[in-house]
Parts: sequence; structure tokens; C-alpha cells
Amino acid sequence: MANGNIFLLVPAANFQQPLPADLTCFDWTEYQYDAEDPQAPPTPITVHPTWEQLAQHNVYEFGPAVPVQHQGATVYVVELLASWLTGDVAKIQATGFNLLEVREARQFIADNQPEPVAPEAPAEL
Repeated sequence: MANGNIFLLVPAANFQQPLPADLTCFDWTEYQYDAEDPQAPPTPITVHPTWEQLAQHNVYEFGPAVPVQHQGATVYVVELLASWLTGDVAKIQATGFNLLEVREARQFIADNQPEPVAPEAPAEL
């Protein structure tokens, strides 16, 4: 197997920024229809997503991005399927974001959840 699931820690400040230009393996095609001419073939449009769009696009495969508080800042844990052979992982590493494997990601999420708050007792009537 030349690919696998990785977990990427994307800082909130970068979550709405596009993926690096050379990281095109996560692009997808959408089709735009001409409202003026319903008989015209749709125009294919390549979507080069932001990290947030990528997480939303993959939500049914990997679940949503998980926001956690880490060292006073919000970080999103995003799951991806990436290839080692085609250089996807190296391009992701070049972003400078931390990469985790599944056990590390689970522990990171568990360790960075807010403390539970006890429910308040109902007011007396």
C-alpha cells in the first residue's frame, strides 16, 4: 500500500486558506450549468480547496474536522488519505503543519478537550 490515512493539525488562522498550489491531489471537479441555455453541456471547473473546504468535502469519508484548543489557540484535526509514492505526504509536510497517525490524533483530541462543566441544578419554583 502506497497511501494511508494521516491526521493534520491545521491552525485556525490557516483553515480558510487554500492548500499549497503544488498540492493538487485533493482538487476535484464540479460542473457549472448555463441557466440561459439548459441544453448547453456543463462547464467543468476544478476546485482547489481551502483546508476547510477539503474537510467539508471529505466529511462523509473521514468525519468532520475536529476543533480543539491547544496552547491557547484553536487547531483543527483534519483526516486525509495521502500517498507516499506520489509525494503527497512530502508536500503536506512542507506546509509545516504537524502530522499524526490515528492513535496520536485520538490522544491529541482527548488531551485538548475542554474540561466538562457540571450541569446547574434547576431553579426552585
